[in-house]
Amino acid sequence: ILKFLFFSYLTEQLISEFCHMEMTLDRVAPLTQTETEKIRLEHFLAAGYSLRRVGLIENRPDLSHPGILCRKIYPRDFSRRTGISAHATGSLGLLSGCRSEEAAWEMPVPDLAIYLAVCDVKRDIARRLPVILEWFQANRVGIVVFPWGQRSMAAPALKVLSRWHDAGGLFLAAAGNGPLMQPLSPARHAKVICVGALGQDGRPLMNTYCGDKVDLWAPGEGIFTLWPRGKIRCVSGTSASCVLAAGRLLCLVNGRKQGWNMGYHRLKYAASRSPPLSPEHL
Repeated sequence: ILKFLFFSYLTEQLISEFCHMEMTLDRVAPLTQTETEKIRLEHFLAAGYSLRRVGLIENRPDLSHPGILCRKIYPRDFSRRTGISAHATGSLGLLSGCRSEEAAWEMPVPDLAIYLAVCDVKRDIARRLPVILEWFQANRVGIVVFPWGQRSMAAPALKVLSRWHDAGGLFLAAAGNGPLMQPLSPARHAKVICVGALGQDGRPLMNTYCGDKVDLWAPGEGIFTLWPRGKIRCVSGTSASCVLAAGRLLCLVNGRKQGWNMGYHRLKYAASRSPPLSPEHL
């Protein structure tokens, strides 16, 4: 019996070394009627933004991670220098693609250029947002990802987001993790795309906001991404789904209908689970 159990365990380990699980963001079909009301791709295309550029507002990521595939990353500091953030590294990792022994996934579209606005998100985002959006607009970046949320945001910053939307830009924000009665700000703003997280069963992810104010859904459970110091981690929550939703929009505007292979991983890693990562936990 002991020999049988030992060889069964050994066989399982060998299979997990050579087998991979493929995760595909296959919701790149035309938007539903509800989504179209908020996400006006025709307005975006008419505004003249680049189809292969995306903006990311985050803390300071680990740009030296060896797994990063995208070489067109243009960072700019908008506030005082801060330490390396795991949350920021994970957000950048999902957009930039990865090649490593542990996990691998591709960029949403080839030749993607990522314009990275580095700031202290918790303290400076409301004050720096006008300058950041001006920088994006000057570089023809029309899709902006903000995988964060706050209890409230200053009125001047919300007015800037309204002008961004009226100019044809798309601003995506995370709905928020935890038992919330309404999305966090700025996701609950009328002219911001509120992104919710789906579990691996295709249903709204528990312990995240999943009300009727969500404009766009994306996978948010068991997502593999980069981590500081050359590591790979499995994360869950609306921050990850917010970045993946931006990838979906990039696929749509570039006419990529076959889906986005956002990750294929060894089975022994895919079997792990992580609790939702919220800004308060990082």
